[in-house]
Amino acid sequence: MLHRLQAISALLVAVALFTGANGLTTTLLAIQGKAAGFTPGVIGMLASAYFAGFILACVVAGRIVRRVGHIRAYAGVTAIMAVSVLAYPFVVHPLAWIALRSISGFCHAVLTMTAESWLNAVSSADERGRLFSVYRIVDLGSVTLAQLTLTLFDPLAAVAFSIIAMSVIAAVVPVTLTRIHAPGEITEARLDVRALLRLSPLGVAGVIAVGFVSGALWGTAPIYVTEAGFAPPVVGWFISAAIVGGAVAQWPLGRYSDRHDRRKVIVGASAAATLAALAMFIMAILGRPPLPALIAGAACLGGAALPVYSLAISHANDRADAGAFVRIASGLILFFGIGAVLGPAVSAAVVRVAGPASLFACLAVVCATLCAFAFVRTRYSEAPASKEDFVMLSRSSPAAFELDPRAAASAPRPGAEPVSATGPPPNAAETA
Repeated sequence: MLHRLQAISALLVAVALFTGANGLTTTLLAIQGKAAGFTPGVIGMLASAYFAGFILACVVAGRIVRRVGHIRAYAGVTAIMAVSVLAYPFVVHPLAWIALRSISGFCHAVLTMTAESWLNAVSSADERGRLFSVYRIVDLGSVTLAQLTLTLFDPLAAVAFSIIAMSVIAAVVPVTLTRIHAPGEITEARLDVRALLRLSPLGVAGVIAVGFVSGALWGTAPIYVTEAGFAPPVVGWFISAAIVGGAVAQWPLGRYSDRHDRRKVIVGASAAATLAALAMFIMAILGRPPLPALIAGAACLGGAALPVYSLAISHANDRADAGAFVRIASGLILFFGIGAVLGPAVSAAVVRVAGPASLFACLAVVCATLCAFAFVRTRYSEAPASKEDFVMLSRSSPAAFELDPRAAASAPRPGAEPVSATGPPPNAAETA
């Protein structure tokens, strides 16, 4: 295992560099957009544009890589992403920033899919689970640490974008100099809405709700934090607390769901997220909360809401033929993207009308709706006859699901419904 980690260390370093840079860009744009006088609606649209670009890349990235190869696609897209980051301080206009953010979302998705398919190609079946865990640690750790770097420089200065661009450009070096052979083609997400809705309505609802909450936290929460009178670095602490809370809570919730009805765990998690959002709403309308209370609230909200993504995908996988996992998860990530596009746009509109504190009321409504729907599903549908073990996930590209240890399963589980969740596999002409 240690030898394998040494072999893929270059890829992991690259992932840390461009993922951390992308996460910091999201926070920085919210801070600088507010300072530039952008309305909450525009700031929300920046986050929505990112996820719109991400969704597009999940559909077409495979064609790009097949045309020019992994290394050229990676290097070219990295250059485009770096240029888009450097362009922000030169063109401070809402429409320009929205366009640039959609480009960043597209580029980050292509980079992520390239790296993840590479990791999948060099991992054997018996190593996949451990490598997948290491990759998740690098993914979440880089985003969290990047948020904390806001204390090291002035987030309102133009040089902040140069620092991010340097990190993006540096991510080219490990990949272009690696001796690991490039893998085959990248899997493209194939979405069949009707099949997924028939397979797992709760799985679809769960990822949409988490996408909404995630997009709103990343895109709109910085407005509340700065409006409450906190310094810009506190925005990074707030986002980091939500990420860490979600990462820490995933494992105990996931293991508990392996032994109990996963739908009831989703009910409990969404109910806890509703209470956390309501608590933050009450704190917000009472005035500026103490900093420890703000950070604790973010950790509780993230800890309750974000694990629902993994729970929803696991629940959908429980209900289908084991061999369909990659297609199921790839379809669900696009539903997540739909929620992530809606989250910043809707929450920003609510904030514009009712004030920054209303963000948490909006999140409470979304989480409560998911809770009610999940509860209804527990009353009127049967639990799956058998279940796969829970695996921790974070929002990623469809290529990551091939690295997931559940993707190696090929035989249907007893009692599982043999459903091809996102349509038939691609034919030879499509994958040539």
